[in-house]
Amino acid sequence: MISSGGLAAGVASAAEPADARPDLRVSVNFTKDVYDNEPPEVVVSVTNVGTAAATSVWGRQVEEPTRLRLNRSTWGPFRGARIEPGQTLTGTLQGYYGDQVSTVLTFTGSVIDTVAGDANEADNHFAVRAIAEGLRGGVSATVLIDNPEQPPLAGVGVEVWSPSLNKNFGRRTTDARGVFSYPDLPAGEYELWLLDGWTVQPGLGRFHVYPNKQNSTFFRGVRTNTNDLAAAVEFQRDGYQPGESAQVAVTLTNRGTTDLAGVRAACTGARDPYALTGAGAGWGELDRYAGRGVTVPAGRSVTVTVSERVPEAARERGYVEVSCGFGNGDDNDDFNHPWASALARVPGMTGGATVTVAWDRNNDGQLAGDGVAGAELVLVDVVSGAETARSVTDATGRAEFRDVPAGRYRLATGGLWRPEYPDDADNTRDVLGGGVRDLGDFLVRPAFVRPGTPDS
Repeated sequence: MISSGGLAAGVASAAEPADARPDLRVSVNFTKDVYDNEPPEVVVSVTNVGTAAATSVWGRQVEEPTRLRLNRSTWGPFRGARIEPGQTLTGTLQGYYGDQVSTVLTFTGSVIDTVAGDANEADNHFAVRAIAEGLRGGVSATVLIDNPEQPPLAGVGVEVWSPSLNKNFGRRTTDARGVFSYPDLPAGEYELWLLDGWTVQPGLGRFHVYPNKQNSTFFRGVRTNTNDLAAAVEFQRDGYQPGESAQVAVTLTNRGTTDLAGVRAACTGARDPYALTGAGAGWGELDRYAGRGVTVPAGRSVTVTVSERVPEAARERGYVEVSCGFGNGDDNDDFNHPWASALARVPGMTGGATVTVAWDRNNDGQLAGDGVAGAELVLVDVVSGAETARSVTDATGRAEFRDVPAGRYRLATGGLWRPEYPDDADNTRDVLGGGVRDLGDFLVRPAFVRPGTPDS
């Protein structure tokens, strides 16, 4: 028999020594769930569950916008304290709101021994929150004209709006010095709107109201008159592929007698994934969010070439769209600004569609049984103007198209029928790639009627 001395493999020769450092376990809570513009407090309890004394215990707070503000002295006992093994140290810390503009009040940080360290740092950290209500302050501001040679803007209406509260706090009028004030507002972020044909210089209309403070600031106003502005957009190529950079020429024309400053774009891509967004470096000063706006001199036109990547969603649509409002006024009033749209093809996918051609013979608004049999229906490509597909309706008035390039089409009829609403945008439909979709009803009426009949 063969034997060997020593311990078996994997068995320690002696017990591992215990970590001789302190081990601080931290518990933190606000004294209330909701504070109504009253001094907030937190209770901090620190227990040393380790085997060694903590000799220099300090509290530290993470800097964040919604944080509870603490004076250094209000860390109370947690400023170099000593905590013996098994001992618990508790302190109530008082704070204030500072520049609090949120209803959420947070207190995040850690308590550590800065000399000996900690055997388990995982339980040294804390993050608690409470609700701050009733915080109020005010603002007083001067409105200057965007021209240093001109006096402040007097006698102009202003309104402030809170995005978080979705509330307008009423109209004020600037005095002879261009000053207005709202002395009592809930703390938070606001937007300033100028009225009476003026707007705030783009991108500079937001401000904050802080608790128990009267904020003093200024804004610059520019004249807005979008009735004098005209806009046109044009893709620089007929077609693109997703991911390619699409270039668009934007032409702005000022037909008025006053320069229009700060004109920017607001486009539909924020809600339509196949369209350009009007945002990003390629839009330059026309960028709705980051741009300063373009100045269009009185009686002149300005052309700016912008660019943006074609979105992936344009592949299924068969086209990419740019559809934007242009103005230097309120961002929430885009649809009252001059509007311009254009399409470019995104070829590659095909699809199918069905359409029911119907004539509401008795004008009752009900189309059941009103399908038109034997009617010729044509799909006309909106981008090229070319006829793409043709079909004839069956006995129920239904026409079907197969293997049509995805894209936007205008429905047209020939022969004995004409569209009920020739200029209605409802005559334009999208054929999507990758399947057959029903495009609904296409209303028509006879192209020729005998004199004396109800349709004459």
